[in-house]
Amino acid sequence: MNFRFSDAEINQLLNKYKMQNGLVNYADFCSNIDSVFSDTSDVKTTIDQSKSRATFTEAEQQTLINLLTAVREQVATRRILIKPQFQDFDKSKSCHITVEQFRRVLKDIKLLPPSEDLFQLMIRKYFDKSNIREINYVAFCADIDKPEDLFKAYSPKNQKDEAPVLHGRLRDAGSTFFAGSTANIDIIENRF
Repeated sequence: MNFRFSDAEINQLLNKYKMQNGLVNYADFCSNIDSVFSDTSDVKTTIDQSKSRATFTEAEQQTLINLLTAVREQVATRRILIKPQFQDFDKSKSCHITVEQFRRVLKDIKLLPPSEDLFQLMIRKYFDKSNIREINYVAFCADIDKPEDLFKAYSPKNQKDEAPVLHGRLRDAGSTFFAGSTANIDIIENRF
């Protein structure tokens, strides 16, 4: 996969690691990158820090809520389970797919927002902080797929009390095959 950083991203990195003489402190950069892979690093903290921290204005929040509500209504109305369609693209089981794959799935199931601005607003919500090229589709599906709403629990009209089935225990099924003694069976010759 070919990644390309924007000029703003490169300038932000340069400003963070720039020394007073104009050079870049490459050793600090590498140390910072390697710190999350050490045995002493806290995995939970690293994952929590990598989650999306996108900030939205009040208008953007309301627009995003309206957009996700519309998508959720379409999913419920048309009874679409969207998570399996995203999982088809997630071969490494990382819970992330690329923006292009995300767009393709939404287009295939006819849930793509009507304008590019709305799509960009939606994907900004599901970027992880350190990765702006892949979408966390599991978080998106958690906001959209609500199986408890799509499939209500079944309850029969005339409920009958049935004897509970105890799994893992033998129960008498009424067989009389071994009712008699098995002492007369010749196991070697397989004869009675």
